[in-house]
Amino acid sequence: MRILVLWLGLLSCHASATTLLLTTPIQEFVSDVQSSWVQCEEQVWCQDVLTYYRHDYYGQAERIHEQWVLELFSEYSNHRFSDLQLNLRSDGFSLIHVDIAGEQFDVNQQLIVKGAEEADKALIEFINAFPAGQPRVLTWQSLLWKAKLVSDGELISLSLIPL
Repeated sequence: MRILVLWLGLLSCHASATTLLLTTPIQEFVSDVQSSWVQCEEQVWCQDVLTYYRHDYYGQAERIHEQWVLELFSEYSNHRFSDLQLNLRSDGFSLIHVDIAGEQFDVNQQLIVKGAEEADKALIEFINAFPAGQPRVLTWQSLLWKAKLVSDGELISLSLIPL
């Protein structure tokens, strides 16, 4: 029985070290990075397999002038890019700005001008006007983080900065 408890304890420690929870307080996140990630450069920590919901990413956390930046990287796929957006929404993020091929869509401005229902419709039409693999930057924000989801059709990167 003790072996089972110890094994479950090790398993839960391993899972928390490689699973990204964006609802975790920032100090707890920083502590986890510094204690369980590999320091790959001065002020840079790396994680070869970082799970965010159902997908694995390469993770990198960097401390720049007392500010932390977390980045996730993976190869591009429509499915993964869509899942990332759904997962950000699940974690309390709101989409605030979209840039596709140099064309801009300011969600907050559209909400003021058109209201929620019309702004949502205009956003969907804007996004659907471009091929799925077209380079894009989606800016998101939650109570704890600001995020930039970037794709060039080959790679996906998600940059997160604590607020």
